[in-house]
Amino acid sequence: RRFTPGRKPSPDARPRGADTGYASYRTEVWNRWPMAGMPQAFASRAEYDRLVETLMATGSVREPTKLYWDVRPSARQETLEFRVADVCMGVDEAVMVAGLARALALVCHDAAARGEPDPAPRPELLRAAKWRATRHGLDADLVDAAAGRARPAAEMVRLFLDRVRPGLEAGGDLEEVTELVEATVARGTGAARQRAVFERTGSLEAVVDLVVEATAR
Repeated sequence: RRFTPGRKPSPDARPRGADTGYASYRTEVWNRWPMAGMPQAFASRAEYDRLVETLMATGSVREPTKLYWDVRPSARQETLEFRVADVCMGVDEAVMVAGLARALALVCHDAAARGEPDPAPRPELLRAAKWRATRHGLDADLVDAAAGRARPAAEMVRLFLDRVRPGLEAGGDLEEVTELVEATVARGTGAARQRAVFERTGSLEAVVDLVVEATAR
């Protein structure tokens, strides 16, 4: 970070390589984009398409792929793109996130097909829930937006796992994804493991070594 000569740095200024205190500071940086974050609900694909056309017509985005929302319809494939997760440190974690995302899509699709009402939690509460997860990962209570309360992270994760269980069973992923979720809860996220190494060694090189080892394994 550059400072103007003769001016004191702001109180929150941190030197390069300092711990931001966030489990996913990349999420905070990404949210600076105007088309990032969580989109509002759409009543139909046509409503979504009209909004995209308006955004392009007003010069807000160049093309649909420039919508950096946490989840969006693919511009090229008949699928949804879940973009909310930060980079996974290992293959197993990527498999876990993919399995959970697919199960969630299946469960929500089936609920809509049955005519179940959209729970429609307040967007302010969703933003608070996302920030809490971004800030603390699994190391603090998370926000249960459906119940309107905070819960211990492990409890919240297992509630979510139970919610998407039918989707996991339909995809044949229940056993594998459950094992990966429990392993992540037990050992901590990739962010927590990286920060633990940095706190212990004070060395970014040691953090990179940890990531390389996880990638190679």
